[in-house]
Amino acid sequence: MGCSSSSQREEGLSEKSLITIRESYTVDLFSEGEVKTTPLKSIYTYKEAYSKSELVIFTSQVQKIDSSFERGGNKFYLYQISEGYIAKSLRKIKPRSNILFLSNHSLFNGKSIIDSVSLFLTPLEGYKLLKNNINIHYQWLSGAPFLPKNREH
Repeated sequence: MGCSSSSQREEGLSEKSLITIRESYTVDLFSEGEVKTTPLKSIYTYKEAYSKSELVIFTSQVQKIDSSFERGGNKFYLYQISEGYIAKSLRKIKPRSNILFLSNHSLFNGKSIIDSVSLFLTPLEGYKLLKNNINIHYQWLSGAPFLPKNREH
């Protein structure tokens, strides 16, 4: 009896109404793991950030690799730059090598960005284990603007 009443209800719903119902309701299966990020507030202008940075890269190939948010301890995000134009560098960087860097803030929502941005990086301070074992040498200059390349100046 219970089966027949549910099948009668399903027959009364058209495919169009089911699609409308599905689009109206979303279920977040991982709501406990969700992290709310706020936009970065820049303290420095583009020129100030450029002068304080050891490495400045223009790129559209930035990926968020990992974060320590759910592991406790210091909160940081790990990013990888796969290619880009090096505008400023005080160290010699191997061509065709990925550059890893840390940030204490989420620079963008999602896994990667599609717009070309300027990245202002400084030498990594602390995180000795990560620096020695994973070859991470840079961190995001806190307070630097995260701007698309065409809006830098």
